[in-house]
Amino acid sequence: MHSRKTVIRRIESLVCEIQATILEGKVPELHTFRDPLISSFSSSSSSSSSSSSSSSAKKRKLVQLPPTSTSAPSPPTPPSLPSAVSKSLSNSAQTRSFASILKVLAYVHALLLSGRTSKIREVYYYYVNWFKTQAEANTAILEASSILGVDRASLGLFASPKGWFVGKITVERMDPNTGEVVARTICDELGGVGAPITSEWLSFGNGNGKGEEIIDDSDSESDSESDSSNSSSNSNSNPTPNLALVTTMTIKSNAQCIIVVEKEGIFSRLAEDKFFNALPCVIVTGKGFPDLATRAFVHALATNLKIPVFGLCDCNPFGLSILLTYRRASSKFGADPTRYSVDIKWLGFRPSQVPALNLDKSAFQPMTATDNTIASNLLAADKYVAKNDLYKRELQSMITNGYKLELESLSSKSPGYLTETFLINKIREVDYL
Repeated sequence: MHSRKTVIRRIESLVCEIQATILEGKVPELHTFRDPLISSFSSSSSSSSSSSSSSSAKKRKLVQLPPTSTSAPSPPTPPSLPSAVSKSLSNSAQTRSFASILKVLAYVHALLLSGRTSKIREVYYYYVNWFKTQAEANTAILEASSILGVDRASLGLFASPKGWFVGKITVERMDPNTGEVVARTICDELGGVGAPITSEWLSFGNGNGKGEEIIDDSDSESDSESDSSNSSSNSNSNPTPNLALVTTMTIKSNAQCIIVVEKEGIFSRLAEDKFFNALPCVIVTGKGFPDLATRAFVHALATNLKIPVFGLCDCNPFGLSILLTYRRASSKFGADPTRYSVDIKWLGFRPSQVPALNLDKSAFQPMTATDNTIASNLLAADKYVAKNDLYKRELQSMITNGYKLELESLSSKSPGYLTETFLINKIREVDYL
C-alpha cells in the first residue's frame, strides 16, 4: 500500500497539470503510472515540453505512458504490469470515462483528507446521477488506481465482506502500546457460521520477513519482523476512520492446509460437520468469484503458515474458472498484478474422479452452450491451463463427456460422504492437480 499523503500528493499534482495544460490551450490526457522519473500525466502536444514541467514531474516521481499515435505506437506493456489506461479529451468516445476518473479522484481526495475510508458502493451512490451502473463506477476506480500507480486499498476504498472462513485458526488483535489482547476470534468454535473476511487482510504481512508493504512519502518501503513459526503478526491493521494504527493482528494456527470452497452451501456443510477436526485446516469460501480481501486472506495464510492451498469446486468449467481466479494475476492490484496469487491445487470435483464413484444417473446434468464456451476459453486463453496437460485433459473430458456434476451429488452416496470419505481420501492419496 501507499501512504495517504503520497496518494493525496499524486492526485493534486495530476489535477494541477491538467489545469495548466488546459490554460495552455492543449488537450489533456491521462495515462497509466509507469516509470518513477516522469509524470503520469501528459498532454497531446509534441514530445517537447517545458523544462519546469519536466523537472516538476521528476520531483513528484509520477509516471506516464507515451501518447498513442499512428506514427509512434506505444511500447508493449510489461507482463508484470496491469493493462494500460489511456484517456484523452480529444477522443469523444473517452470523454465520459475521463470525467468518471476525475470524479473518483475528487471523491478519493476528499476522503483521504478527512482521514476516512469508504465502501466501493458509496462511490456509486455519491455520484448516482452520473454513473449508470455500479460496474461503470468500479471501472473508473480501477482506472484511477492505475493512473496513480497505487492499489485500490491505497485509495481508501474497500468492498463489503464477501468471503468467510472457519477452522483451526485464532485471530488476535492487540493494542500495540500495551500488548493487551483487545479481541480474539477462535474460529473452530464458530460452528457452521464462520467469520467474515474483511479488508484488513489486504495489508497483512507477506511472510518474507516483511509486514504490510507501506510506501511512505519518499516512496520507500517500510519493513517489520514476522514470526517464523506458524503464527504471524501485522503491525498495520484494518483501516479505521482516522487511518491510525490501533491494533496489531496476529494469527495462530496448527492447520495443515487451506481448503478453498467454491460455494457457500458446501462451506456451511464442511463447517457444520467440523471437517477441520478430522483434518486440521482452514476452510474458506468467496461465495463464487472471490473479492480482493478473500484472495488476500488466502495468500496471507498460505504465505505465513507455509501450508498448501486446495480448491474444491463443482465438476464444471465455471467452478474451475473460480478456482483459477486465486492463481491468476489481476489488474485490480495496481502496479503488482501478481499480488495475492497462490499456488492452489485442484482437489476436486474432476471428471477423472467420476467413474469410481458410481453416482446415480440423475446427478448428471448436460453441459450447456455457456459451459462449453467457458471450457473452450480456458483451454485457449488461460496461461496456467495452457502449460498444464492434466488441466487440459480434464477440461477436454468435460466437453467430450457432455455432462457436469454438482458437489452436492456426492451426498447421494451417503449424507457425510463428502466430509467423511471423499476429501480425506483425495488429500491422503495426493489426488490433486
